[in-house]
Amino acid sequence: MTIEGKGEPAEEVFIKAVEALYPLAFGVKNICKKQGKDFAVPKLEGLWWVESDKPALEVPRKE
Repeated sequence: MTIEGKGEPAEEVFIKAVEALYPLAFGVKNICKKQGKDFAVPKLEGLWWVESDKPALEVPRKE
């Protein structure tokens, strides 16, 4: 499962998306577990990129 977006990860939109992601992941896990196909829900992983000629650390996080 993934969330795609743009902007500061501390903004409410991102936080709400992550808050929705984990209950969904654990719901799927519980369904699979009842069918004998248990698995571990992995840790949250973030992939970040910028669309700029500037070095990534010089671009404001909101961009």
